[in-house]
Order: sequence, then structure tokens, then C-alpha cells
Amino acid sequence: MKNAYLTSHFPILAILFFCLSFGIWSQQYIAAFLESAGIYQGMLEFFSESGIKLTMLFMLILAFFMIIAALKLISDTMMGLSLLFFLSEEKGDTRSYLQSCAWIYLIAGGVSLFLTSHLYVLGGLFIGATLASFVYLIIRLAPSLRFAGVAGFLLLHLSFWGLFIFGTGYAGLRLYNSFLHSLPV
Repeated sequence: MKNAYLTSHFPILAILFFCLSFGIWSQQYIAAFLESAGIYQGMLEFFSESGIKLTMLFMLILAFFMIIAALKLISDTMMGLSLLFFLSEEKGDTRSYLQSCAWIYLIAGGVSLFLTSHLYVLGGLFIGATLASFVYLIIRLAPSLRFAGVAGFLLLHLSFWGLFIFGTGYAGLRLYNSFLHSLPV
């Protein structure tokens, strides 16, 4: 007898793998920046090098964990809403499709641990895993949906994530510009 929840821990492992990968890259980048700015030597007078690096790594992993976990929460909510709106089923068989998508993220997260020195590859791997998971889910759900359901499913996700990314980028750009204008020249 196979347990339906055998892979339920895959999402947290994938999140931790990606957080560790992004955290290691960020820790190396920040340490190099602090060293070039001359701050790192002053820090070494108060703390050991391994203590500084481990503390920085822990804080960065925690920050990335909060970001990626929040994105997963938003993604799960959007997925549930789109399935509610466009898929009419009573048993909940599509939950197994969603659990299968966790394999894609887990494999990509494992691969990301070997690519910690390349930020663009890490970002591309994360975005690629997201797109591969979404395409896999569309392919698996297409037989259960009519054409209008597939179009609505795609339109809902694309419009929400497009607005989310655009809105976040716009707010970040506005904050950056207001910071630059507040600096004394």
C-alpha cells in the first residue's frame, strides 16, 4: 500500500535547497564587498572569520526562506483558486499532480547546490523549475479542462504573476528613486 503523503516533505526540502544556494552566493558576495570596502578587517577584530560567515549565512538563508516560502504560499493560493474556478471535480485527484510538481523543484534545488557561484544560473534554474512545473501541470490538467478552462487557467496565472512582478518592481523602483532624491548632493 502506497501512502499518498510520501512526498509531502519535498516542498520544504526544495525551499531549503534553494535558500542554501542563494544564501551561499549572497554570503560570498557580501563578504567580498565588505572586504573591498575595508569593513571586513574591522569585523575580524571582534569576531572570528567562521563566526562572521556562519552568522551571515544563517541570516541570508532565513531571509531567502521567508521570501521563497511566501511565494509558495501565494502560488498555492492562486493554484487553489484557479482549480476552483476552472476545474470541476469532487474527489480532488489533481492534488496528486500538484504533489508531482514537487519532484521538479526538489531536483532543481538539489542541482542548485552545485551551482552556488553563478547567480544567473541559480535564478534561471529557479525560474526554469517554476515554468517546467507549470507546463507539466497544464499538460496533466488539459484533458480534464475544456479549452475555455485552460485559457482561463493560463490567463489567471499569467495576469496575476505579471501584475505581481510589475507591481513589486515598480514599488522597488519608486523606493530607490526616492532614496536617491533624498541624498544630499
